[in-house]
Amino acid sequence: MAIPMARARNRVRLQKAKAKLEAELRKVNKSIAAEDEILLDRMVNDGAQSINVEGMTLYLRTRRSAKLAEGKTADDAKAALEELGLGDVVKPYTQSVTALFNEWAANEEEPPKQLADIYTITEIAQLGHRSG
Repeated sequence: MAIPMARARNRVRLQKAKAKLEAELRKVNKSIAAEDEILLDRMVNDGAQSINVEGMTLYLRTRRSAKLAEGKTADDAKAALEELGLGDVVKPYTQSVTALFNEWAANEEEPPKQLADIYTITEIAQLGHRSG
């Protein structure tokens, strides 16, 4: 059975088109990152939570990440979680710890001291977008 050369040529054309589009996408993403840096700084300094532009909303969002503080171990975290009654629900290394800190932040609550001493929370402001 012969290899269908027309299909092979089409596959090669598609692969080349994909590579070209991916290169263009990298350029666009780099430009977006540069604009985000400027807009994020201005929005934070001006106290703006969101802006609507040409049918799209640009908004501030905060991404949090919880990791064990220096010198703390998973055993320390597990003991603290168990002390708070969360040991069966939350594992020391999982995203669920970050989710807990996100929930407390959303409710404007301080995290329990037992966990605040064990985890370091990193907050990163980002610019999100949505249509409408």
